[in-house]
Amino acid sequence: MHIDDLSRRVDFLREIDRLKSVVRQSPLLDRSRKENSAQHSWHLAMYALVLADYAAGGIDNQSMDDFGPNHGVT
Repeated sequence: MHIDDLSRRVDFLREIDRLKSVVRQSPLLDRSRKENSAQHSWHLAMYALVLADYAAGGIDNQSMDDFGPNHGVT
């Protein structure tokens, strides 16, 4: 692995860490506060994982693994 590649990966991790400070309009289920973008991405991934068996036609788990945690980054 080259140092440039490592540097880009660390930069990416720093950038996604900033999602914790982006407050969304969506409240938590208990309505105690609004969730941040990192929590939103995590919740989407968990909902997809837990409810996949109930989706009409099924869900491509690899696609959800790729999309779920990353959708807030784009």
